Amino acid sequence: MLKQLITLGCLLVSGISIAQNDVSPVNSDFQRELEYWDYGVWVADGARPVVKFKTSTDGHGDNRSANIRLISANYYGDSFDAHMTTRLQPLKKGKDYELEFWVKSNSEKNHSIAFKIYSGRDYKTELFIQTVYFSGDSEWHRITKTFEAFDATKLFDYKNAMLQFGVAGEHGSFLIDDVTVKRI
Repeated sequence: MLKQLITLGCLLVSGISIAQNDVSPVNSDFQRELEYWDYGVWVADGARPVVKFKTSTDGHGDNRSANIRLISANYYGDSFDAHMTTRLQPLKKGKDYELEFWVKSNSEKNHSIAFKIYSGRDYKTELFIQTVYFSGDSEWHRITKTFEAFDATKLFDYKNAMLQFGVAGEHGSFLIDDVTVKRI
């Protein structure tokens, strides 16, 4: 009996430490529609982009995902023309993290999606920015990025880290799901 209690105690302690390492955004699986996510479009002078943001019943491993549908693009020249943004839980300076998410497109061409983590107090201060390419083959593609929470400029606000996804100049529908950020 004592051995079982000790084991149970270790499991509880392990569970707490795992939870503290998870800094994923709230509503990372989009079960609450787009709650806790901001979205929008950068517009060049005279451009009239048509972009729709909603949730889809086509989820990775469940019945919900975020859907960015670009009907006409504005080609502003930035990878984040149509973007979705959310706040992360506070990061610990100098620690390593892994960002993981799933992306899918039903269009029959290759697509790109950009993502970055930036300071909520100074949007020009980024820990990283990256663009990945994937096939529009109606399959879910797992994307991962390992990064260190370190900013040499010392301007980054680790308590107000923001995650942003963006697409630019590409017609089609993009699905994003199961967004996690964990300390490794």
